[in-house]
Amino acid sequence: MSASQKVAKKSASADPGNPYLWILVYIFMGTIAGFVSVWIVPIHWLGSPTMRLANLAVTPIVLGLVFEWLGRWRSKKHKSEYVVDQFSYGFTFALTMGMIRYFAIG
Repeated sequence: MSASQKVAKKSASADPGNPYLWILVYIFMGTIAGFVSVWIVPIHWLGSPTMRLANLAVTPIVLGLVFEWLGRWRSKKHKSEYVVDQFSYGFTFALTMGMIRYFAIG
């Protein structure tokens, strides 16, 4: 087993730590991803302001559900769960990124 595999195995099985700290980490990552996405694609993909607002409400819920589903799927397959395998972290990341895009582009 290589050193990177040992570290990955240890971090996957380790206690996730303080959930409030992880929320801040996902807010930070969502902010960075939002600004990078605005820099790469500086336009709205949806023309209607109503659709953009609906997207801001729906997408974080969908991504949170996908992360939750992945966590359950991984646990059924007897694989280690990661911190990202929770609804709240996926929701937080997507909401932060969506808000950056929504307000930065205008």
